[in-house]
Amino acid sequence: MNKRGEIKQLRVYDKQGKVKMDIDWQHSFDGHPVGTVHSHKWKGSNRTLGHSPLTRSEISKFKKAIEEATGRKDLIWEWK
Repeated sequence: MNKRGEIKQLRVYDKQGKVKMDIDWQHSFDGHPVGTVHSHKWKGSNRTLGHSPLTRSEISKFKKAIEEATGRKDLIWEWK
């Protein structure tokens, strides 16, 4: 959660309980505005610096939960 008490990120774990990726939307990056949903992959215990769009499968899996948890329907889900 951020300082205003809003959910800012979804963390996804693999079957062994290790962090697989973070899904973020509360910061701008590479010319994309705040509200652009993107992922940061993890390699071992390190989060990658790059910003990746979610796959269609990931969007299908996580969109409803994120929109319900945040109350936001204005997030940008697809970008290049």
